[in-house]
Amino acid sequence: MADIPRTSGDLDIAYIYKSAAERAQLGGDFLDYFEIDPGVAAFVIGDLSGHGLEAAADSVTLRSIFRGFMREDSDIASAMTRLNRVLDKELRSDQFATALAISYGLAGRLQIVNAGHPSAVLVNGEPHLLNAHGAALSFDTSFQYKAMEATLEPGGVFLAYTDGIIEARTGTDLFGDQRLLDVVSSMADAPPRAIAEHLVDEALRHAGGKFSDDVAVLVLKRRAES
Repeated sequence: MADIPRTSGDLDIAYIYKSAAERAQLGGDFLDYFEIDPGVAAFVIGDLSGHGLEAAADSVTLRSIFRGFMREDSDIASAMTRLNRVLDKELRSDQFATALAISYGLAGRLQIVNAGHPSAVLVNGEPHLLNAHGAALSFDTSFQYKAMEATLEPGGVFLAYTDGIIEARTGTDLFGDQRLLDVVSSMADAPPRAIAEHLVDEALRHAGGKFSDDVAVLVLKRRAES
């Protein structure tokens, strides 16, 4: 797990990671944070197929490669495209990954690249899903990723998560997108940590107290202008 700060510029940050394996603190879900340029932060959340130590080790490799590409060229779409090509050789033939990369800069400017990952939630008033889409990593080496742009307004919330949240289930009843949006809407005025904890608690309650997949949640909240 990356060393993710509680603040970066005018952002307050919170994250939660839970492994589906009992007693394990490692799994295929991953989070990362690093600075690209002065005043510009990058975040990555993703899900590598598999669980346990091997998946965790492969996720570290993925994060390191992506960081390296971002150091060479801060264009996150280009970095994701290059990562996709490299992972085709680094991962086993039966492995793949999903990832969501975010850069955050001046005036709340967001750039988002989605590689087969669940849609992030943006709250500038009413919460909505950001429909940025792209192929999962290591499926199609020719895929060209594109960045979606958005603005995080003062007091706004950006939430990213892995599919263990929306796929938490009771029988065949998934937690799903609508419950996700309802939880975020009800907590939009709360601190990021409270939002993350409440979302995980609600999904866990829906699943009867046990997740069947790893879970990671990342919450960014832009501080309101004084």
